[in-house]
Amino acid sequence: MKITRLQHALLHVKNLEEAKAFYKEILGFEEMERWLINPIRDGAWFKIGDTRLHLALWEDRVAHSNSDEPPDAWDNHIAFEVDDIEAWKKKLEEKGISYLQGVMGGEKMAQIYFRDPSGNEVELIHHNVPI
Repeated sequence: MKITRLQHALLHVKNLEEAKAFYKEILGFEEMERWLINPIRDGAWFKIGDTRLHLALWEDRVAHSNSDEPPDAWDNHIAFEVDDIEAWKKKLEEKGISYLQGVMGGEKMAQIYFRDPSGNEVELIHHNVPI
């Protein structure tokens, strides 16, 4: 059971087209297909080698990273790819850390969300198909 790499970071943006232009034209990132099932936020995904940057349109509020609030798949977060998501769930349960099961990956991926002691959100993700 191990973390294999930084998979992605998600950032909130106020203007999606402006943000997409910035990350493509200024930083040179390659936009990729965003294959979520019924996402509640418009957004974009970018490739950076084997790492990703995810943008989510969020005009009505800012990220709420707060250890008193439950994890939310749409909060700013950092995601790590893992080799065995079930083993990680068991470890979190044994340590008394609650998590939220992801539902937007369908059959392509399994994901869980939880908070670190400072309230920062962490996602663990396991791909069921090659990406």
